[in-house]
Amino acid sequence: MNADLELQVERGCPFTPPATYERLREKAPINRIRLVNGGEAWWVSGHEEGRAILADRRFSSDKRKDGFPLFNVDAATLRQLRSQPPHMLSMDGNEHAAARRPVDGEFTVKRPAVLRPRIQDIVDHFIDDMLATDQRPVGLVQALSLPVPSLVICELLGAPYTDHDFFQGLTAVARAGPPRRRNVSGPSPNCAPTSTS
Repeated sequence: MNADLELQVERGCPFTPPATYERLREKAPINRIRLVNGGEAWWVSGHEEGRAILADRRFSSDKRKDGFPLFNVDAATLRQLRSQPPHMLSMDGNEHAAARRPVDGEFTVKRPAVLRPRIQDIVDHFIDDMLATDQRPVGLVQALSLPVPSLVICELLGAPYTDHDFFQGLTAVARAGPPRRRNVSGPSPNCAPTSTS
């Protein structure tokens, strides 16, 4: 079966998914797509189909495996991927379960509920700092989005906040992700955030 859509699609408004995604969802919950490097992958937009794939051992999260649909498959990238030790997000099946088991208790619904008052204090503190500063505009990522998760992680792990630079560094790397092509034309002037309510 030939892929009938090339990914990367042009993006307009950053608050709205590209129209191509909507057309794919209407066509079928699973579609084959062409990647910009010529490879092919499956595009899954159906909820039940996505859940089924996550539970199906024929699919893998391990980017080091041959045939994994990478956007960038140059030789240097492949060497780098295959030389790295696996991490939890790239593990499958029993390997993933074994790595997750020691921390499962910290990620139950009950654990964050216990921490909720402390998490609220942390968020309130950084919002108060933003409101108190004379600097305008305030950089939301630097002032709130980066420090709050780092401090909450420290609380979850029982680590001192003096270690927050370590967690913030990891967060910054994860947030940046691999380099990718972007639509340099910018969002449409009529673009507005969509309501989630």
